[in-house]
Amino acid sequence: MTFTGPAAGASTASSPGTVLQNVAGAADNVYYIKNQHSGKCMTVHGASTAKGARIDQYRCISGAQNQWWVVYKLHVGGLVRVTGYQSGKCLSILGGSKRKGAPLVQWTCNGASDQLFAGHLAFGGKTAIKSYHSGKCLDVQGGSTSNNAPIIQWSCNGRTNQKWYLTG
Repeated sequence: MTFTGPAAGASTASSPGTVLQNVAGAADNVYYIKNQHSGKCMTVHGASTAKGARIDQYRCISGAQNQWWVVYKLHVGGLVRVTGYQSGKCLSILGGSKRKGAPLVQWTCNGASDQLFAGHLAFGGKTAIKSYHSGKCLDVQGGSTSNNAPIIQWSCNGRTNQKWYLTG
């Protein structure tokens, strides 16, 4: 599979931290982030490159650049920053909110704490992804298995709709 896109060089070259080890066969350290409960991929809704576009889940589609993510392991406290391959924007909690139910969106990377996450993302190793800013976990709203179900932050509860893993 060949990975091309406007964010290919920009999202990796200017980002602090270390890019996690590449999946066999994947280029540019690009991954899908899959939900354990639904088996669906984290997706930028409508393949938007706009600031504020919502993040939801959708069936994993080979070659869909709006489902490709670059995960940076930062050199501080096991935190990661996740950048959309297609847009070059960071996963963020809308408005830096700490409330339950606040949506996950893509936003211009600015180093804010709502763009930092804790979680041991690994291949096949399912883990919660916790917002460093709010202490809440990324959650498929209502435990839905439907396409376009929004990804929100919610109190961490250990359920499978809050478990994520990387795949290539």
